[in-house]
Amino acid sequence: YVGYQANQQTVDIPIVQPTQLSTPSPILDETAGWKTYTNSEIGFTLQYPMPSTITTCQLDNDDYPKIIQEHGLTRIYVTPGDPCSSLFLVSLIPNPSNLDPLDFFKSKFDITNCKQQSSNNSLLCSKEEFTAPITNEILTSEYEVTNRIIDRKDGIYVKTIRTLGESADYVYITGSKGVMIEIIIVPATFTDKILSTFRFVEEGEEIADWTKYTNAQYSFSLQHPPSWQVSLGNKHAPSMPAAMINLQSKTGSFDMSIIPGNNDLKKDLKEEVTYFIQSYLGDVDLTYKDTTINNLPAVEGAYVQSAMGSETKIIVIAVEKDDTIFFFHYQQSADTTRSDLYNQILSSFQFTE
Repeated sequence: YVGYQANQQTVDIPIVQPTQLSTPSPILDETAGWKTYTNSEIGFTLQYPMPSTITTCQLDNDDYPKIIQEHGLTRIYVTPGDPCSSLFLVSLIPNPSNLDPLDFFKSKFDITNCKQQSSNNSLLCSKEEFTAPITNEILTSEYEVTNRIIDRKDGIYVKTIRTLGESADYVYITGSKGVMIEIIIVPATFTDKILSTFRFVEEGEEIADWTKYTNAQYSFSLQHPPSWQVSLGNKHAPSMPAAMINLQSKTGSFDMSIIPGNNDLKKDLKEEVTYFIQSYLGDVDLTYKDTTINNLPAVEGAYVQSAMGSETKIIVIAVEKDDTIFFFHYQQSADTTRSDLYNQILSSFQFTE
């Protein structure tokens, strides 16, 4: 049992007893054979495909990635762009004014106008390039901008709709040390898959050495420190989830609850989170925020409990895929190292289908 304290009373939340894990069926790993780039100064890592899978241009794969200092910037070329028809470029751009990703993009591209699109939550941004000399037509470049949470940090994804130059996908993420991380990918085929591997790392952290857990039944994988133990349980009461996965260490735990076919009443994710927490803790006050899990929209609910002069936050995050609700739940204390660890486990989560 895990004891959560609410209104000065301890509420015991049952956790299923570990059962013998079955060996999962092999699942195709789309990032198998990819290389890993790590920048220890800014503190991030990402994976990328071999250049030969991005472009048919003749490249000596051993020459890439190339890290070049040019125009006062650090640029990491995974593929060269010219003379090839592809480009994968990571640039670390000084951001002395600490602009957020959207304002940074608008400033860099000299964007003059952005309008909210009624069809979705994106912005349509444009700038005038020049006036055609014969037709007097004003030629513009247009970009669709959407918010994207990348490894639990706010970023934006910019899709080129129309431009006079080469069409590309742009991603902007606020990095550390006053740096904006810009990723340019041409063609855009690999954008989402590359972003799913992006994560911030703490100094000295070796997430590459973590153990990968794969669940074939529900088609997902995640990574965890090698010293953590994984146990799997199944539904044993009508009110309990259909499956629970518990990641346990000597000092903490990270849990998942999976409820397939749970959305018959078509509750939204906020309602799912509310029901999940209040079914254990009763009618407590919750705060919510939107987030993403593996680039899918998710909702995080939090309840703060006070005990003996300290506060602990109970976090529940819900994401839906194929009419199955995946809940992630853990306790967040003043120990920021532990919170960062949970966030990195979350950032490693991927659906494998």
